[in-house]
Amino acid sequence: MKSTGDPSIDALYKVPKGKVEFVDVPELGFLVIDGGGDPSGDAFHDAIQALYSVSYGAHFALKKTTGSAPRVMALEALWWVEGADAQATMERIAAGAASMDESDRDQWHWRAMIMQLAPIDTAVIEQAIIEAKAKKDIASLSAVR
Repeated sequence: MKSTGDPSIDALYKVPKGKVEFVDVPELGFLVIDGGGDPSGDAFHDAIQALYSVSYGAHFALKKTTGSAPRVMALEALWWVEGADAQATMERIAAGAASMDESDRDQWHWRAMIMQLAPIDTAVIEQAIIEAKAKKDIASLSAVR
């Protein structure tokens, strides 16, 4: 991963091999969209497009006004299933007793997110959302939080 310019954040993404460490994670800001369904489906694609549109919009707006801006961070996502049957399938997959083909990906839940580094703040994000909505027809822009 490229450096963020903040050693405390960079350290969170550099994991030493063969060593378990406890780390203090500072409060971090993320753009987030929650959804569900297959990650190769339209909803996830739309969410990613919305997150990057706002993230890059905020980046370039800040760069235009101040002359510099932090890098746009990578997409991160959390995935989970609900219900005893779906969880049992995931446990079999984790144990190596089943393959991902046995999971009904349409039943997955997800949270897609992109970290926003300082000095990007709420005001910059709100303006970037307004500008993205004016330029692009992305349904998930209204779900960005």
